[in-house]
Amino acid sequence: MGTPDANVPGDQGGRIVGLASVANINRLIAYLETLELVGGDHDGKPMVVLPWERRFIRGAFRTPDGDAALSIAHGNGKTQLVSALACASVDPAGPLHVRGGEVLCVGAAFAQGKLIYDDVLKLLGQRYDLNDRKVWRKQDSANNATLEHRETYAKVSCVGGDPALVHGSRARLLLLDEPAQWKPAKAERMVAALEHGLGKSAGSKLVALGTRPVGDGHFFAKMLKTADYAQSHQTGADDPLFQLRTIRKANPSWDHLPSLRSKVMRLMALAKLDETKEASFRALRLNQGTADTYEAVMFDLATWRGVEGEAERVGPYVLAVDTGTNAAMTACAAYFAATGALAVFAVFPSVPSLGERGRRDQVAGLYSDLAEAGELMQFGNRTSDLAETLREARRRWGVPSAVVVDAWRKAELLDALDASGIPSRGVRFAVRRNGPHDGTQDWRAFQRAVLEGRVTPRESRLLRWAMAESRLKTDDAGNAKMAKEAEAGRRSMRG
Repeated sequence: MGTPDANVPGDQGGRIVGLASVANINRLIAYLETLELVGGDHDGKPMVVLPWERRFIRGAFRTPDGDAALSIAHGNGKTQLVSALACASVDPAGPLHVRGGEVLCVGAAFAQGKLIYDDVLKLLGQRYDLNDRKVWRKQDSANNATLEHRETYAKVSCVGGDPALVHGSRARLLLLDEPAQWKPAKAERMVAALEHGLGKSAGSKLVALGTRPVGDGHFFAKMLKTADYAQSHQTGADDPLFQLRTIRKANPSWDHLPSLRSKVMRLMALAKLDETKEASFRALRLNQGTADTYEAVMFDLATWRGVEGEAERVGPYVLAVDTGTNAAMTACAAYFAATGALAVFAVFPSVPSLGERGRRDQVAGLYSDLAEAGELMQFGNRTSDLAETLREARRRWGVPSAVVVDAWRKAELLDALDASGIPSRGVRFAVRRNGPHDGTQDWRAFQRAVLEGRVTPRESRLLRWAMAESRLKTDDAGNAKMAKEAEAGRRSMRG
């Protein structure tokens, strides 16, 4: 467990009073190191509290209340750390557990805060049967995620970045995830509402964690200067960009996480070749500041280009088919789980011509360029020929092991599969709907898979364009789904 800091008194015994006490910090660290990790580099092994994490815990919990701020580059295990702290609060045997204590996880949207909640379920699920309704009350839906210990009323829950959702909160531990990405119009009101709630409960603490925002005006930038305890791992603008000593400044988990080293080295190689990738490398991997402007997109272009790679298309694959109506675009995507490879192509009918369609959609010669690159095909006359589209998928990638399809066109797809030479009886189906349930789950899972390196798209202008055109329509509760046509700024692509 390591040698206690000289200024930290020894354990006085008994359950921690309030959220934390200086005397029990060592016990908190010891508890964290009993949690068995799920997934990642150290799957199945007890958590190791790294030196930078130990330093943060000692600083953040040296007083029983107040606020703390941590800024660190992506991929260093920040979410794992805060999830473990949440476990220490909701676990009835945890050192931060008190009767009625609530951990509130807040993200830019509900899905972001839920990442912590999901990790808490994985960690506690190894110790307890969380489906035992006599002991636990669990709610996990598209806009509500809560785990409560029935006997003591201690719970963990998450909300999106909407001030209306946190008024009246009495949380004892507030975990603000990636505050640099919060909507600027709501961020200050959100913080004010949260801080007001903290005053209702003695021994409550606010902890904000994430990459640095751009500029000093953002509330998280101010916290990093004024919080009761602040810790930042970042590089300076004048540090040599591609030297290991520079990278280590922002990545204190470098020696502990092989996946972090592999990811950063790959992104650094890309940044050396492409200046558009250098910006995201500086912001996310060197923690030099991420823009505080909220974009309702799934991925910004710099981030998307940073994850492109050359994964092999081998092994079974899942075929996803987005069937366009009338003259709209139809698209096919193949995902090879063994390697993470992602490949796509799209289809338009032949009428109108690609040139005319490009003028109507105000994309100039994009469609013609995509067709020349083999990423856009034309099948059918005034509507896309779905059977021929599936034949093209089979020619490119073989017969899929599973097919994902829009619920409302499944019957049509079954007929087209049989006509294409892909036997519908031998393929597993997953039916999805672009609504508040499937839509929220799907884009959340896709974002996380891409950022964690489990999806590696080939370099594709079609995919880059799709990411640029995608828009997430977010409701007041922080739930998001892909917008249709011109919703949330998305351009209509009707023929």
